[in-house]
Amino acid sequence: QALRSDLTAARRVLSRVLVAECTRFSEAESQPYKASTRRQFPEKLYAMLAIADNQGFGSDSDAVSWLPNGLAFVVHDEKVFMESIVPYFFRQTKVRSFYRQLGLWGFKRLTLGQYAGAWYNENFARDSPNKMKEMVRIKIKSKPGSMSDPTGDYQKEL
Repeated sequence: QALRSDLTAARRVLSRVLVAECTRFSEAESQPYKASTRRQFPEKLYAMLAIADNQGFGSDSDAVSWLPNGLAFVVHDEKVFMESIVPYFFRQTKVRSFYRQLGLWGFKRLTLGQYAGAWYNENFARDSPNKMKEMVRIKIKSKPGSMSDPTGDYQKEL
């Protein structure tokens, strides 16, 4: 019961922070930002990073952060990140599922240089939240013959 009320309070804070951050940047870019009731993955991710950047997550604040240039973010401690931070924002319980979502939203993992391991998307930056509107989730192709493929050759004799 106490955990449920903590999650509800965290979601309210998340919503306020996201709207405040996006409004602040929207005014700077003179473009309106419409906050929807159902948040997409990039919006939740941005809000999570904004909270980590501004007020933190207490002792778990160092688990995830923006890079100094604000063009990418990095997960410093996967275990703490998945156990203490992700449940407030996402339904994923495994870090691989979280990373898969990043890939489906067009994020690339940096593999070279001082920021190796960080995640980057040209439409996802700390100082430009309005660019998130241009992000599109990659559709997962279904396998031929699967039940979810209406054009596949899946046939069954009745």
